[in-house]
Amino acid sequence: MFELWKLHRSRDKALKEIKNKLDEAKKTKDKERVQELLFEEQSDIDEFLEWEATIRSRKLAKKAERFDLPIPEWKRCSFSGDYYLTQESRYELRKRIIEESNNRRVRFTQWGSIIISLISASTAFIAVYLALLSHKH
Repeated sequence: MFELWKLHRSRDKALKEIKNKLDEAKKTKDKERVQELLFEEQSDIDEFLEWEATIRSRKLAKKAERFDLPIPEWKRCSFSGDYYLTQESRYELRKRIIEESNNRRVRFTQWGSIIISLISASTAFIAVYLALLSHKH
């Protein structure tokens, strides 16, 4: 999450700088510079979105690997050359991770209940046995 926080901070700073330049260009009525800055702003936004997708994809892929889940096909970033999962792929993978996590939790809970029941029954049996032994003496 720290990585995303740093990315968002960097994005906000870059967009603020572009906004300031854009305001200056609008004041001077330099239409060509305004168009250039609008294009730069959109390019920066697209680049930051791809970086964010890359970070989120890596995080999800690590979780998926722990559960031995298949990871969808990666898409290549046009800016950095890194790979990321599309938003739809991340959504589906996240759903599968949650489902697998819940399945494992249910299995653990079932086994935990069985073990606790066996321990309780054994304890009760031992208590009854000891009580019967003490009455014989």
